Amino acid sequence: MKIIAECAINYNSMEEAKLMIKRSKEVGCWASKFQLFNESNITNPEIRDYCMERMLDLDKAKMLFEYGKEIGQEVFFTPMYDCIDFLEELGVNYYKIRCKDNKNFPLVKKCLNTKKKVFISVDFMPDLRTKQIKYLYCIPKYPALYSDYSHGSLRSFKGISDHTRGLLLLETILQEKYNYLKYFEKHVCLTRENCLEAKWAVTFEELEEVLKK
Repeated sequence: MKIIAECAINYNSMEEAKLMIKRSKEVGCWASKFQLFNESNITNPEIRDYCMERMLDLDKAKMLFEYGKEIGQEVFFTPMYDCIDFLEELGVNYYKIRCKDNKNFPLVKKCLNTKKKVFISVDFMPDLRTKQIKYLYCIPKYPALYSDYSHGSLRSFKGISDHTRGLLLLETILQEKYNYLKYFEKHVCLTRENCLEAKWAVTFEELEEVLKK
């Protein structure tokens, strides 16, 4: 199974963001993923300042992507606005559409027009099914419960985007009977201190313990 380390905005500096890419590789994650948003995407005033301090402009996104290339770690992004042309110039290999945008058809279409593999988080199986799209089963609750992920309905999907506390869901999915699932996205952090996603993110040390079993 390919593990996607969802780095999100769980860093306090570019140095920490680069360290997350390094740690993702060290613990065996297939890819590190970050979020690209602009001011208009921040709709919750309570977290506005936190998000603004960690917002990646395109120069910073380029820096992270090139650092990933330098150390041999796949880095890609969740675009929350139309920055696809820039990402194509950058040379990204994959795109991710968050659950909130899975009906943002102009954004989805533009990602699909690149002919690159597109991961889309969904809480239902859409009618549109192509080899290019890899649907990740996602419960858009923060945090979600382990029981929210109905194991009996997972066979339609290519993977999971996990918003639960801890790593019980990953431990379950790593069992042989779930080998039809190819991708598992988990929110990660260097430390839970001053981390917006502390309730559903795990540290790299915790993730490593599960992956090395």
